[in-house]
Amino acid sequence: MKKKRNFLVKLMLFAFAGCILLALVWSSVNIRPMVKDGQPLTRIAPEITLIEGPLNDDGDVNYLEALNLELSNGVTVENNAVVKYLQALGPEPEGAPLPMEFYEKLGISPLPNEGSYFIDFESWIREQELSFSDKSHANLVSHWEFAMTGPWSPQQFSELNQWCDAMAPQMELVRQGSLRERYYHPMVVGKGQRQSVIAALLSLVQQMRNFARFYSIRSMRSLKA
Repeated sequence: MKKKRNFLVKLMLFAFAGCILLALVWSSVNIRPMVKDGQPLTRIAPEITLIEGPLNDDGDVNYLEALNLELSNGVTVENNAVVKYLQALGPEPEGAPLPMEFYEKLGISPLPNEGSYFIDFESWIREQELSFSDKSHANLVSHWEFAMTGPWSPQQFSELNQWCDAMAPQMELVRQGSLRERYYHPMVVGKGQRQSVIAALLSLVQQMRNFARFYSIRSMRSLKA
């Protein structure tokens, strides 16, 4: 009986794994709208699609561009917080170059590859490896984790203190951006991707968390000073 039960459990697990794999394969397929004679079979009208345009080359609604048009209404280089955030982060906020379309929609020129940009504490440690070769990487990261939870002093965590000071100019740009009244992050897709909302790049999301962590750490330093 026990062997039979184990067999049934394994069978159910294999079936579940198979369903997950099938769903992943299906979701990766680039599904095109059903068309006939160059026209989509779904009638485009406010009562059906809500948004009527702009349209893709295949006649389907380009919802990505429709969102860009709506979200960018009234946005300028001067009132958009994303411009300042990007200036602080540089041209590769998530490790890969941003598409030219992203800059065009922001209304700014591409940022230079070389520059003084914000990097998180762990990345900064790696850049300073020779200076801090006598301290373990794990020990320094533990300082960073502790500094988010309670007051600390420059004498207590000297490397973390240096990082805070080194990132101050970039975080001043972030502060300036936080005072702007609009936040428009252009919705664009990577090279070769079809225009769809689900494929839109989220280039600044992770870095927003790093900004918040920096401010938390620096605030805790101020409490101890």
